[in-house]
Amino acid sequence: MGIVVKQNRSGAKLKRSSILRSVKEIVGRVKRGGNGFSDEGKVDFYQYLTTLIGSGVRLPEAILLYSSEPFGTKSNTIGLSLYQYLIKGFSLSEAMEKTGVFDTYEYYNVRIGEEVGKLYDVLKYLKSFFEIRVKQRRRIQGVLVYPSVVISISFGAVWFLLSYVVPLFVDVYNRFGGELPAVTKLVITVSDWVKSYFLIGIVMCSVVFFAILRVKNRKWYKKYTAKVILATPIIGELTRQLQMARFCNCMQLMLRSGLPFVRAIDLSSKMINFYPLQSTLAHIKASVINGEKIHAAFAVFEIFDKQMVTLIKVGEETKKLDEMFVRLNNNYEEQADHSITVMNTLIEPFIIVFLGVVIGFILVAMYMPLFNMGSQIVL
Repeated sequence: MGIVVKQNRSGAKLKRSSILRSVKEIVGRVKRGGNGFSDEGKVDFYQYLTTLIGSGVRLPEAILLYSSEPFGTKSNTIGLSLYQYLIKGFSLSEAMEKTGVFDTYEYYNVRIGEEVGKLYDVLKYLKSFFEIRVKQRRRIQGVLVYPSVVISISFGAVWFLLSYVVPLFVDVYNRFGGELPAVTKLVITVSDWVKSYFLIGIVMCSVVFFAILRVKNRKWYKKYTAKVILATPIIGELTRQLQMARFCNCMQLMLRSGLPFVRAIDLSSKMINFYPLQSTLAHIKASVINGEKIHAAFAVFEIFDKQMVTLIKVGEETKKLDEMFVRLNNNYEEQADHSITVMNTLIEPFIIVFLGVVIGFILVAMYMPLFNMGSQIVL
């Protein structure tokens, strides 16, 4: 009898150790997996949690139930990882940070919700945030799909012309001799360059791509790429509007939760990754601590437009800063939608005209010597 009990105990221990090893492997895979949690997956995650928590289910149980739902292997793995951290005594924000698949914006928002006792409201906000983000991304993708296809086909056509068609014309012109027009010489030179350096160009592009991946988190890279993006027509303004909407969302959430303005600015600087905006927040915080008016601290920086400074001034004077940030968020989201519509209207005809000019230039340049030959024969 004693032997049976010992065997049962040893079997139970083996089973538990096997489960723990499996869970550790899962946690390790999540950590190694990086940010593989898509925005659509996060919408499902926050939707599921708000539904269960709103129904009275405890957080660890809600996470465990999520991990068993058919959201996909990655989502189930993340759910199990979060659950293990929760039962070890970590808070949800700490668990989210440790998995490595949630960004700073998310777990800092959750941390604020935990501190002020409004976790449900924060999770609901994050669900709405990612729904809007998915919607905007799909709209931008819809705008860019057709132009991308047109550009790819057109550049393929240009490459074919320069690599195969132009050399045929060159052979013909070499037989006849004579002086070629300067435009034709230019196209022939470009054709020779494409044939000689095409593979080298691909290798160089690959090197640049991987170099960018290595330095994309460096301060100097963020600074100069943001400067280039903001200087780009339409795209620069759209980027600014989207980043401002995100910042205003952060501020209204924290101010409505009862956090002081300085604390809200400090946390926002950790959530926002856009360098021109992030770099201003530390200065704004220091200015407000030194006694400067909030709206005056914002007015120093060009990235904040007059409308924003004015509404912040009104909110500061009426003690309704949170409401002003809500209004600003709505305004920036509407402006971003309008910018996407404008980009959709302008980008397609611009690309078609540009590529038509390029292809037309090549064809005219190559046929021009034939026209000259024909006129000489007539004479």
